[in-house]
This record gives sequence, structure tokens and C-alpha cells, in this order.
Amino acid sequence: MSTDETAERVDRLLTTAHVQRMRGNLEEARRACEEAVALDPECATALDMLGDLAAARGELETAMKHYREAFRLDPRPATEEKIALLALRIDERKRGELSTETRFSSGSRKRLNPSLACMLSMLFPGLGQLYNGEYRKGLVFALLWVLLLPNLYAVFSALLSPLVGHGSKPISGFAWFIALGQIGLVVVALTDASLSAVAINRGKTQEKSGWEI
Repeated sequence: MSTDETAERVDRLLTTAHVQRMRGNLEEARRACEEAVALDPECATALDMLGDLAAARGELETAMKHYREAFRLDPRPATEEKIALLALRIDERKRGELSTETRFSSGSRKRLNPSLACMLSMLFPGLGQLYNGEYRKGLVFALLWVLLLPNLYAVFSALLSPLVGHGSKPISGFAWFIALGQIGLVVVALTDASLSAVAINRGKTQEKSGWEI
């Protein structure tokens, strides 16, 4: 096909594309434009119309690709304006998607019950932290409690011995000191569990201090 014949064929295809577009037959218009570009890859008019059609379908990135190629071949102010407006649309859509994703994430995230976290750590230090998802911290509290539990058992056994008729048993100062430490451990664990649950519900993240995994 000669150059003149190609140009004539491209013109007919562009006319067809315009007519089909006005009639609302966007798919027919797109095919005519693509055929025109296949015959003449440097046909800025066909590329510009492909951009319009892609934008109408919501394919903004594809539209931007066509507009930029058309502007490269024929830097018309109208095409430049389309690129600028389309860039705004793409930016708005991305921000909208991010906002929707954030709302969905916030809405679907399980809200923690600070009172329940507190009660769990009161029953057994570390359970409240495990409930909050702070696994390493919870395991540390639980391990300390298990290691110190025999001392607490010994202290209570000594205190209850006179009541059950086994006579009094002496309790060393060191045992009392460890028992007080255990009480402090429970207080720290239940307070931490409650405050952490509140912070997590507010979307706050704790610093990476080695406590969390």
C-alpha cells in the first residue's frame, strides 16, 4: 500500500471512529483507532482519541500512555491539558483508594477490651499481653511468674500451716522479698495489659524495643 493510500485509509478510519464515538459505539471507535495506529504508528490524532476512549472506560493509566505518546508526536496544547487533568484524576483515585483501604482496615481490626486484658493478667501474668498480641512480652511475664510461683506457694503454705494444725513455719526475709516482687509483677502486668490495649485500639504502635514480634 502506497503512502497516499495509507494516509487515505487512516483518514477513513478516523472518520469512522469519530462517527462511532458520537453514536456511543465506543468499542467500534476504539477498534477503528487501533487499526489507524497499526497503519500509521505516528498518527497523533488516533492516539489522542484512544486516550479519550480509555479515559471514558475508566482506564486512566492506559489513557495517560496514549495521551503522552500523542503529545510526543504532536505537542498540542489541548493534549497537554488532557494530560494535566488526567493526572489529577489519577491522583484523586489513588487517594480515594487509600482512604477506603484505611477505613476498611480500621473497621475490620479487632478492638481489644482493656478490662479483659487486665483481668487476664491478674489471673496469670502475661495472658493479657498475649490477648493484645504482644507475644514476646506475654511470654516474659508468664515465664517470670512460673519461675517465682514455688516461692509464693511456700509463703502461703507457711501462713496457712497454723490454721490447719501443722504448726507455724518460719518465713525467711528473702522469701518475703520475693513474694512482694511477685505482687509487683502482677500489678505491672495487669497495668501494662490494660494500657497497651487502649493504645492499640487508638492505632498507636509501640517502639521496636525487642518486646514485640
